[in-house]
Amino acid sequence: MNPRTNLKGSLGCLTVMVVLLLVTAYVATGRLNPIAVFSAKGIFGKVVVSVSLVVIGAVLLQAFAQFFLRFQIRLTSGKSADDLICLGCGQPLMPFISSHGLPIYCPQCRTWWHNGLACYSKGLEHQLSVPTVPCPTCRKKYSQSMGFFGEPDDS
Repeated sequence: MNPRTNLKGSLGCLTVMVVLLLVTAYVATGRLNPIAVFSAKGIFGKVVVSVSLVVIGAVLLQAFAQFFLRFQIRLTSGKSADDLICLGCGQPLMPFISSHGLPIYCPQCRTWWHNGLACYSKGLEHQLSVPTVPCPTCRKKYSQSMGFFGEPDDS
């Protein structure tokens, strides 16, 4: 299995949905304007155009989210998101999102991790979406001198 994000697949999906949108608009109204379908008679064209617009919007939102995530990683680490390695599993950060979890930033040591059970959430009861606790490296470092998560050790 190849865990890399397929850009050609996303662009292909977007292209197919735009073509479907335009063909449906042309068949329903005789024009290439998809908005005109909503003033025409017939429910089938309205449903197809509505679903196509929702799918196109979802694909565009996914593309923007991935762009901004890559931008944030490059801004905070100074490296390309594809070149950055997760400290927990040793895999590249972006290509292994689907199998290892979304990238998450440790506020203590300022490193990027996968938010999976083998990486950032190692030893925790459930996965966290917001980093409220430090990464496993910082947890180990701080738990040796203090209690778990910074509480004074009583022993």
